Amino acid sequence: MYDIRVTVKQNKRVSDGLWVLSYHAPKTVKKILPGQFLQFRLTSSTDPFLRRPFSAYKIKGDVIEVLYEPVGVGTRLMSQMKPGDEFCSLGPLGNSFTPVKKKKVLMVGGGVGAAPLVFMAERHVYDKMLLGFRNKSVVLPKSEAPGSKSNWIYATNDGSVGHKGFVTELLEGILKEGDPKQYFIYSCGPKPMLYEVARIARKYKVDGELSLEERMGCGVGACLGCVVETQDGYVASCKSGPVFSIKDLTLEGLKSE
Repeated sequence: MYDIRVTVKQNKRVSDGLWVLSYHAPKTVKKILPGQFLQFRLTSSTDPFLRRPFSAYKIKGDVIEVLYEPVGVGTRLMSQMKPGDEFCSLGPLGNSFTPVKKKKVLMVGGGVGAAPLVFMAERHVYDKMLLGFRNKSVVLPKSEAPGSKSNWIYATNDGSVGHKGFVTELLEGILKEGDPKQYFIYSCGPKPMLYEVARIARKYKVDGELSLEERMGCGVGACLGCVVETQDGYVASCKSGPVFSIKDLTLEGLKSE
């Protein structure tokens, strides 16, 4: 784990509402795995006070890319950063996705939850990438897809791109049509979406892993601000996760806010 001052290489908009920030971090790229995350401190002031967690999105040489949507103080500050600007990055933190063999991999992402799935897709074979967004303004374009772009299937709440409705409806449609036992699921996104993914996976007896988007203050399990309920009790998702087996999480814990 490294806490280092890094330099912005590029900060670009990839859709109306999504941005990708890249920075040089040669030591970190040698360690980081799909599913792990980083904690950013953008300024030396106390606003924002806490670091912000971001999943690794892509690795290019000694450069790390993160995907984000400017919705709060921290991410709005990020969108204003320019090449040459400096900030602090702590990581890699948490655990990673577990590669599987002899299974058809379905990736289910919601919003910026697509980030760790794209990283995983760059390194491992997958069958389909199911991505859900509010509307077309925040859709991650297929130009960002690693490998075959035909494997990306969209859902938007308003139907402006792809299926009208929730991405979990696409997931259930696939499992209903074929043999569910041939599939394995990786998923990351808002908790209501992950609850549905877990419910559907259990309904069809499909194994998989979920990457939780909890609010993480410290990123190392000290503040206990990101506890989640597992079959064995409550744990800090930043330290025991953020990736968990679907069977290890409780539906009640995913349903609660």
